[in-house]
Parts: sequence; C-alpha cells; structure tokens
Amino acid sequence: MTTVLHCGDIEDPDAVEPFSGLDAHFVFGNCDGDRSGLRKAIARAGLHLHEPFGHLELAGVRLAFVHGDDGVLLRDLENSGHFDYLFHGHTHRAGERKVGATRVINPGALHRAQPQDFSRSGSRHRRYRIGPHAMSSLPVPVPVGR
Repeated sequence: MTTVLHCGDIEDPDAVEPFSGLDAHFVFGNCDGDRSGLRKAIARAGLHLHEPFGHLELAGVRLAFVHGDDGVLLRDLENSGHFDYLFHGHTHRAGERKVGATRVINPGALHRAQPQDFSRSGSRHRRYRIGPHAMSSLPVPVPVGR
C-alpha cells in the first residue's frame, strides 16, 4: 500500500477524499482554518491525523513530518537525532539539507510552489520512494496552469 505524508495546508475538507484508499497521514498547516471539518473528513475517510507532528517507521526508516510554521518545533525535530528523514512544508519551496544524521526535506507544493519547477515531462518532483538505504524522487503529474 502507498503511504502518503501530507505536510499541511490541506485547506478544504473536500481535498481529503482523493486520499481515500491510501495510507495517508496528515498534519495541520497554518492555512487550515476549518480544523473541525478537516478532522471529520480525515476520520470519515479512515485516514490518520497527527498533531502537532507525525512520525512513523516504514521499512526500517524513521520518518517525521510537520508543517513547519512552528520554527521551534521544526528545529527541535531536526536536532532530535530520532529521525532518518524529516519532511516539512509551510514555505512551499522545495529544499533539502542535512542536520546531523537527519535528512530534512521540504518537497514544495503541487500548486502555489515557488519557483514553478516543472521537468520536461510537465511533472514536478514531489513524491519520494524511501527504502532502508536510499530515497529517490518520483514525478507527480500536475496539469499545467495549476
């Protein structure tokens, strides 16, 4: 089963439904005003909400994810030494760095991303395949104009 980590700014309860049938995990972002509606939509879809951050282990890899608008929490997670990967959003800017042994990744956004970094195929690289020894970015098709 495919596992999806959503780093927040879900914004609309209707945006949850496309994740049904996946092992989807959400955290809230600063643009998630209708948290009650989002909680209900996530529960109704049988998905997972983590507050204020999520963590899980997949294939022996320790992952954490957070929105990133709380800079203190983001830095605490980065420096904790508990995670192999830490994913965050908030800035909508793709980026990657190492903090100790933790690979810190902002995958950017599928829309509102700055800069708009389309590959030749018209896809943006925002999906990751994670294994015990490596991680690779996979293209996510996004219609042009979004």
